[in-house]
Amino acid sequence: MKRYARDKTPNIKPVQRIELSDKHLKLRIILTVVFLIIAAVAIGFGVKSCLSADKGWQEITSSNAANSLSVMFKLFYNIGESNTNATSEKKSVQYIYTAAAQEAYALYDNYAPEGYMKKINTGLNGEGVEVDPELYAALQKMLQYGRILYYVPYFEYYEQVFSAESDFDASVFDPAVNSGIKDLFSKLSVFINDENSVSLELLGDNRVCLHVSDEYKAFATDNGVDNYIGFGWLENAFAADHIAERLKVGGHTNGYLTSVDGFTEYMNGRGFDYTAILYDRAGSTLVSACSLSMAGAQSSVYLKNYLISTKENGYIYEDGRVVTVFFDENGEQKTASNTMFVYSKSTGCADAALKTVSIYVADDISDAKLFDLKGDGIYAVFIRDKALRYTEENLIISDVAEGYGTQCVMPE
Repeated sequence: MKRYARDKTPNIKPVQRIELSDKHLKLRIILTVVFLIIAAVAIGFGVKSCLSADKGWQEITSSNAANSLSVMFKLFYNIGESNTNATSEKKSVQYIYTAAAQEAYALYDNYAPEGYMKKINTGLNGEGVEVDPELYAALQKMLQYGRILYYVPYFEYYEQVFSAESDFDASVFDPAVNSGIKDLFSKLSVFINDENSVSLELLGDNRVCLHVSDEYKAFATDNGVDNYIGFGWLENAFAADHIAERLKVGGHTNGYLTSVDGFTEYMNGRGFDYTAILYDRAGSTLVSACSLSMAGAQSSVYLKNYLISTKENGYIYEDGRVVTVFFDENGEQKTASNTMFVYSKSTGCADAALKTVSIYVADDISDAKLFDLKGDGIYAVFIRDKALRYTEENLIISDVAEGYGTQCVMPE
């Protein structure tokens, strides 16, 4: 399911309705089936084991999905591997997972009824809001990487595209199609990229204050802008780190957690090997480009300009154009390659994503910047023009698609 479908109809001239050709209908049906098939294997990354109702690998589901981010995740766990009672272990894992997913919702989601982010976005220009120490650290981290924290108004307009039932519905909110939305984004970008219009002040002692100019507040009221700051597509990255850490603290490390949009935490308490399958986009089709052999506890982030799950945020037009969560400081869709997969044994999903996003959302991939990430323990694989380029020298790559080449990224 898409995350949200909020009514954000702007006060602009509507898009002219036109008759759409059905020549791509068959292709879209085929692609939908392909995406559903791929979703069953791609994000799970191929752990090979049998599932058992009592012991062995099995999916652990949340016992309460209300006010929770559990709908965005799947948790797979090797029950009984720790030599404890399987029933007790499963109950404990489920309990922690359920609670942690609800905690993550309250911490990071702008629309959590009693959430911290809602309090920040509504408690403007005052004495500040006291937040959870983990959220304070997350906000501090976001501010270290430019103004991405302030891009959430773009994201929430794009969410309307993602939840559209037709090309016409999508076009109403798509700045690439609707000149009214494009103009709105142009005006919005002036506020978003101006620290005098909006800025989050960290006051210390876990208190923050969001400063918003009167001009921006008036614009927001007139144009359906609900929030001034937010984690946007990075929400699940921070949530993955939070849930995985809660499981580790609880002594449960024999499994892995993966989100529908490509954030994965391998806790790997007993040690197991797994395979990351990377895809490439060739027009309106997907190609299984390669497999990566990996092992050990680590975090991974799968960045891509296509969809592999019907549950992730994005929209595919009849003509094959894909709208994703990746856009620049002006709200314009932008990716430097079809696929970028980053992973680390020393940092979580949020750190890996934040350190990589400026490289991925760009006109071109910077080999030098990718190579520098190795100093932070972050490695990358990206695919462009049938070239598989990677930064970890000893990475084992197999099942390379016909016509694709591999090359290790070296310093200039």
